[in-house]
Amino acid sequence: MKLSSFLASLAIIAATSCKKEDSAQTALPGRRMSEAQVMSLATTVFPPGPGQSQYHVSFKEGIWEVSCESNHITKAVRIQDADGKIEPVLPKTGTGTPRAEGNVPLAPAPMTRFVRAANPICLDTNGSCLVFTNASDGRLSFVVTWIAGGSRTSFAMPDQGFFKKEGWFVYIESPARVWIYDGVRQLDLVTADGRNAVTMPGVFETCPQKVWDAIPESLRKSLHDKRPV
Repeated sequence: MKLSSFLASLAIIAATSCKKEDSAQTALPGRRMSEAQVMSLATTVFPPGPGQSQYHVSFKEGIWEVSCESNHITKAVRIQDADGKIEPVLPKTGTGTPRAEGNVPLAPAPMTRFVRAANPICLDTNGSCLVFTNASDGRLSFVVTWIAGGSRTSFAMPDQGFFKKEGWFVYIESPARVWIYDGVRQLDLVTADGRNAVTMPGVFETCPQKVWDAIPESLRKSLHDKRPV
């Protein structure tokens, strides 16, 4: 092969490779966001890590969905192409049972229970859900999404994981009130208004006895000493 022909072939290969790379960087017709922009948003919820599987990206009717598996937990988010709004969803199961957001079975009634394993939980018949994720610092974290009628509110900790060691738990007092214990010394109440330490005024008095009984005695005494007066 002549040198000129060889160089021409290399140029064609390089151009083809560039086009493939550019396709992920450039928004396709009819879409506002590129695949690279979508991945940048998705990885703020579950950043890449050694236990993370390959990401899967799909687009349909103005909504992106990005999913992956980490520590045997399937995680997914939906991202609105129009405004980049992120909504965590539960993993798809593929069965014919009535489903909530993300295709998990709807809870037959509002949920009240302890959660001690990092599996997704549907909280009520509306599809509100609790999903566990890995935060940017590599620790286990969570997202709670409340659905009521046409409204949707979420609380998440994507940067710093909340759960610190074995012995952590979540207690679902009701779909609207979720207690979280980090396994060490932090006990908080999560609602649609945000996260508040149990020692905050108006929170301490409402902590269920089941939750107090579930934390170490030494922590009960410490928190009791810090209670609002």
